[in-house]
Amino acid sequence: MGYETDEMVQRMLREEFRERTVVAIAHRISTVLGYDRIAVMEGGRLVEFDAPKALWERKGGVFRMLYDKDGIDEGVFGLRRGV
Repeated sequence: MGYETDEMVQRMLREEFRERTVVAIAHRISTVLGYDRIAVMEGGRLVEFDAPKALWERKGGVFRMLYDKDGIDEGVFGLRRGV
């Protein structure tokens, strides 16, 4: 799935499931940045669980490491809003 298709799907989820709980499994950090909470799994175990910005603020955390590896700008936290 390309970036444009992913954006279209995320937009649809935000609009159509606004008042629902959505569980998403994603391999791109950018896909989950608009969610209220993120569960970070490593080796089948839950290692972090919090809001995207709170996870980003944990320097040395797994989410932050993946975030930095993807080279995503911090500005996305003000631009994306919940699914």
